[in-house]
Amino acid sequence: MVSHKYFILSLPLLLLTACLNNDSGSVSEGPTDVLFRPRNANQFVCNPFNEGNTGLSYDQGVHGHFYYLDSSQPQYCQVCDYLQYGNHVNGIDIFFNQLHIPTRPFDRGFVTRSGEVIKTLEGNTLYEWFAMKFQGRLQLDPSIQNQGPYQLALLADDGAILRVDSNYDGQYEELVNKDGTHPKRMGGSSQPLNLYYDQGPRFHIALVVLWRPWPAVPLDPECNKQGNSRFFDSTANPPAPQQSYSDLLSRGWQPLAPENYMLPVTEHDNPCNAPAPVISNVVLVQALATSARFTWTTDIPSTSQVIYTEVSSGIPGQTGQSSTYVTAHDVTATGLKPNTLYSVKVRSASTSGLSSESASFVFRSGR
Repeated sequence: MVSHKYFILSLPLLLLTACLNNDSGSVSEGPTDVLFRPRNANQFVCNPFNEGNTGLSYDQGVHGHFYYLDSSQPQYCQVCDYLQYGNHVNGIDIFFNQLHIPTRPFDRGFVTRSGEVIKTLEGNTLYEWFAMKFQGRLQLDPSIQNQGPYQLALLADDGAILRVDSNYDGQYEELVNKDGTHPKRMGGSSQPLNLYYDQGPRFHIALVVLWRPWPAVPLDPECNKQGNSRFFDSTANPPAPQQSYSDLLSRGWQPLAPENYMLPVTEHDNPCNAPAPVISNVVLVQALATSARFTWTTDIPSTSQVIYTEVSSGIPGQTGQSSTYVTAHDVTATGLKPNTLYSVKVRSASTSGLSSESASFVFRSGR
């Protein structure tokens, strides 16, 4: 049986400049205030194939949604069929800091920040017969990349489509179409920039977005060549670059870096890039014989947890970490011993997983 995973990214730049244009065409440097909205940990997935997010801005990345086929549907091979006929996974967002997935095995599915594996309505783990539709913007890094026309290419298993909305009018022009089921294949644009990607079967997954300044000879020798081990050795962990991939780099191709991806203007923040929260106003509200209630605030939505230690014995304890992200925290620690001295501190983690702890203080439980 052949399985499919499809990805789509809409990128609104053609002639790339060092400044990022918004939908009205005016220069935008982004908002100055970090305004992370409250989220639930089981509603989003962070960087399922890439690790690390420290130091990235809150408006960096690409934003996506899932679509899948149930057992009653045909096993489509084209992206458009998944989007038109597939089941949309409501309430789940996926965020990537960059689309750089060298060829690797894939059968584990996608895990939300709360640790839940995304499933279909039939109760099956979502790891085959699915699509992901991404939206985002591209920008140059002015410190290392020059303004001008760029050529984009995709290394994808299975298919890929590249489109561009160069006029910011919602009309996308298709530049590359390598849709359908096949091993990892390179597809390049025949004219200077938008991106669609499909992946299958489930045994391998791959998507690497490359670009280079527009060359004198646009047709690359690797275009349309394919093979699951042609560009990366999928048996190595991490996948090892092969000679064909090194040759691409020698001809000016470079994978897009996280700094080149920006969220669409309609998406306020990337929860996977939230900084560690700042904790303040920690208060012991009430100390009873076997429980104690604590409140505190954070500057951005974060989880809540109380960590305590029995001073005389050194026995540690802690409450469970909440699955919701809030700025006003209210937690009750239970199972305490009466008339016992405890050292306590509170901990909060932002949606990125970065956490902060308060200073420790001592209190005595009630009699």
